[in-house]
Amino acid sequence: MNKELLLNQAEESIEFNKEEWFRCSISRSYYYLYHNAIEVTGGSVPRSGPNGEVISGGMHKKLYTYLQSFSQGIKSDIYPKELLMILGQALKTQHSRRVDADYKLELSIPKVKALHCLKEVKLIVEKLEACRAEG
Repeated sequence: MNKELLLNQAEESIEFNKEEWFRCSISRSYYYLYHNAIEVTGGSVPRSGPNGEVISGGMHKKLYTYLQSFSQGIKSDIYPKELLMILGQALKTQHSRRVDADYKLELSIPKVKALHCLKEVKLIVEKLEACRAEG
């Protein structure tokens, strides 16, 4: 599946203008960012840091922890270390929002939150794509 379809689903979901679709948009936005981050790490979730440090947690936590905590040790000719740190923090934030949207049905999820998530994700992916195009 092309990851761009996740972005399309996130954008289209908002148009239904109902909370259940805002939740869907947040989820699809997160997974769009997640799959772009996986490209940064060579197509898989790292299980250890650049010097063999064990990364705890599930695959989502491992990915954002790797990018956040070990970005200074990651050797990349394509992505600046600052962008890797930002990507890690964005993944952590968007993952938390996705968990809220998917599991915490007692929380109200307004349209503005879905739009904000989508905007943040698109901005970071644009920066990643710009690096890929230059690199």
